[in-house]
Amino acid sequence: MLFVIGNTVFFILFFNTLVGVRAVPSVYEQAVTTLGASRWRTLVDVLVPGSLPSIITGVRLGLGFGWRALIAAEMVAATQGLGYMIFSAANDLRTDVILAGILVIGVLAFALDALVLAPVERATIMRWGIYQ
Repeated sequence: MLFVIGNTVFFILFFNTLVGVRAVPSVYEQAVTTLGASRWRTLVDVLVPGSLPSIITGVRLGLGFGWRALIAAEMVAATQGLGYMIFSAANDLRTDVILAGILVIGVLAFALDALVLAPVERATIMRWGIYQ
């Protein structure tokens, strides 16, 4: 189960990090290098802050996809959890339990996104100058 979730989240986060690093203008990296910064200082002072909005977006997307992968893995290979509850309720024809499980999944995902991830992404974008 951890392999499925990790595999789902890793590639989304990796791709968004790669896009963020490539989006940093090379003139910033060249300017810091010209001023005598080492490769490590360039990474810490230019590439990480410049790619942070994309990394946060990747974390936000990765958590969403990871949440779906967790529920799907629970439906297939677990003996507890929301996915298992929904799957076993479907076998017992318990529509009320299925709808309650779906509602709990939706509320938890919305609360995580709206209360934790969206403010972090918004603050990161505003801090690093990409906000328009």
